[in-house]
Amino acid sequence: FVTVGDADWAGRAARNLKLSWRLQGKQCEGTAWLRSAASGSPGSAAASGLSIEAAMLGIGCPEQAEWSASWIRSQAAQSDGEALAMELARESYMLDSGDLLQDTDGSLALMRLACDVAKTAESWGYGDLVNDLGIRLARADLSDQAETAFSRAIDIAEREENRALKSLALANLAELHSRRSDNDVARRLFALSAELAEAVGDLDQAIASWAGTTRSDIDGSQTRAAETTKRMVDLASRGVSPQARATTLSAQATAAYVRGSYAKAFTNWRRAASLASDN
Repeated sequence: FVTVGDADWAGRAARNLKLSWRLQGKQCEGTAWLRSAASGSPGSAAASGLSIEAAMLGIGCPEQAEWSASWIRSQAAQSDGEALAMELARESYMLDSGDLLQDTDGSLALMRLACDVAKTAESWGYGDLVNDLGIRLARADLSDQAETAFSRAIDIAEREENRALKSLALANLAELHSRRSDNDVARRLFALSAELAEAVGDLDQAIASWAGTTRSDIDGSQTRAAETTKRMVDLASRGVSPQARATTLSAQATAAYVRGSYAKAFTNWRRAASLASDN
């Protein structure tokens, strides 16, 4: 495909090969092969596409990682850094999806590069990348770095007056504090996130964040947890995703269990599990 200049089919074949090499743990072999194939038609669109795939695959190979990062940065300097950042972010998501692959280190490395090469540091799009970087840092157990990333995303969202992004980043920062058992801080941040999400009409995010506050409240104020659960039920009645309905049912189940209403609790948990598994 490269020799005949068919960039579309060359790209499809390269992506399929890239997945196969990753599944086999042969990133180094695959990166070398793609670089060699790209060198057969220098300057062509097909060769450029192969080089991009080689660079993203090479991030997971110790011998190729330096070349990969250097090539990606050089391409960003010569072209649309934002478009390349989005491509790197998509690749990062795929490596962290848990479907076929779970490569936390590779996913994190690609998301760091995405933030590095983006040329839109003053935009909400860049803030979205930084928020996603925080998620990957948290999954890699780099808690302090994750907190810095989420805080930076919040700052960008405030500067850009993007309440949706601020709600997401606040929820992620709250989750980080929850894992540290900083329940008071977590509850406050979750509540701020939920209120912002409601204000912009993102009911799914509002329910997810209110659910975070109930987790922090169950061991403290059961009354407050019950009131929050009622608020979630009201939001869910306005038309939300099956996942948001499942989250609401799970919160109702937990509240019922704490009250000693075990039969109601298990009924709601079963309904929540059924909704989640069907979607």
